[in-house]
Amino acid sequence: MKRKENTVNRKRKAGIFVSIILLLTLIGGGVGELYARRGLGLGDPPLSIADSKIEYLFAPNQDCRRFGNRIVYNDVSMRNDYPSSVLTNGERRVMMLGDSVLNGGVLTDHAKLATTLAESALRAEGRHIRILNCSAGSWGPVNCAEYMRKYGSFGAEAIYIVLNPGDLWDVPDHTPIVGTRSFPDKKPVSALWELVYRYIVPRVESFWEKKTSRLVSRKDLVRGGMTKDAAEKASLAALKYCFSQAPERGVIYSRVVGDWTAPEETEGERKLRAFCKENGYAFYLLQLDPSTDYRKNDVIHLNDNGQRKLADLLVRIVAKDGGSRAEP
Repeated sequence: MKRKENTVNRKRKAGIFVSIILLLTLIGGGVGELYARRGLGLGDPPLSIADSKIEYLFAPNQDCRRFGNRIVYNDVSMRNDYPSSVLTNGERRVMMLGDSVLNGGVLTDHAKLATTLAESALRAEGRHIRILNCSAGSWGPVNCAEYMRKYGSFGAEAIYIVLNPGDLWDVPDHTPIVGTRSFPDKKPVSALWELVYRYIVPRVESFWEKKTSRLVSRKDLVRGGMTKDAAEKASLAALKYCFSQAPERGVIYSRVVGDWTAPEETEGERKLRAFCKENGYAFYLLQLDPSTDYRKNDVIHLNDNGQRKLADLLVRIVAKDGGSRAEP
């Protein structure tokens, strides 16, 4: 009888122990999920969609928070917080196209984005103007041209494309990337799952195999079966198409950190400057301080200071081109 009671007690204790472990696991998972979502800003990534011509773009009609930043895309995948239907004939439109430098990515809040800042500043001066941000990470001129072929220019009177050193040879290779870790097409099951799948697993894998990022591979001499010369020709033709859609047009060139101390211009900068001069397009060099205007440990992308400097340049360009003012 005593042995039976001991067996029952052991089972009861084991059951209590298992219950405590399960409870702690649930609590730990809940705390981990809360930290990943609220503390790290995970669980709500902006989504991408594939396109047979553009290659990929951000999914329309998104308003999410990421790392504490608000990320917005309207009905035509612009990084603007108003629908394309508000683009009326009574307002001047400036169309901006580019890659992640213009887009800002998830580390730039909508309110601190150069296009948002510039539009707000110009409208505060009484100018009826909209500055459209048509961009996505690693877009080159061909991606931009295909976006315009699909959606048009929205009646823009001015079109400017933000480019950096490798963009002259950055052409679509149509490698299926939508639905991968970096270009999700659906929300993760949880923030904790995203932390593990998107950030921890790739770092573990990197210990075992040497990987080349898509961004770097797209800057190589040959990409998608296209030679460097052919890629350059395609990019310049795409720029001509984009600039044919508006009377005011040009390139805004953003250097990478090392370019500011290099003895001479990079090949990309030199060729784009010459191309613009030959065809009568404007060429603007975005003046940046390599020590204060780029993100930490990032030689390409702008921090909030850099975004403000890009916004200041946009304001000067639009004012020079003659943005519409409100009637006195």
